[in-house]
Amino acid sequence: MGPGMEESAIEQPVLSPEAQDAWNRLNRRQQAFCLAYFECGNGAEAYRKAGYEAEAFNAAAAASWRLLNHPDIRTVIQAMLELYRLTPETAARKLHEALEATETRFFTHEGQVLAERELIDWRTRMIALDMLNKILGKYKMSAPPDGYTGPLIYLPKGFEPDENVNGSVQP
Repeated sequence: MGPGMEESAIEQPVLSPEAQDAWNRLNRRQQAFCLAYFECGNGAEAYRKAGYEAEAFNAAAAASWRLLNHPDIRTVIQAMLELYRLTPETAARKLHEALEATETRFFTHEGQVLAERELIDWRTRMIALDMLNKILGKYKMSAPPDGYTGPLIYLPKGFEPDENVNGSVQP
């Protein structure tokens, strides 16, 4: 067992029969990964909390990507989300609210509020838009090769770099 893994039994969530079967097919670390991912929502962090070891963050991210694409792990995580009523409909409603986010700004002088304005909350809207694009599969990413620890750079689908005369790549 790796660090963070206890010898005691993993606390099993209450799951539907299909998800229960998927849970039973997972090994202890995969089960711990599901629980950690549900708790923190970050694959690399969940990977480490489950007792897996990785030399670098990118290696943990790549390995967690493979785990998140495991059919039984996807089934268990989806069942856990539904158990807590975090359904696609709930997510869509919250996402819609975030896409229309505003914030109130107060303009003061010497402690006195002179004016207030309702402004577009661009940060929240951009995060929501990014999340929506992920949900809709607009970002087609693949896992980096095993052992790769360099920076991850994802280019838009269909992007073809041009080579100039001296061999360097120009976007």
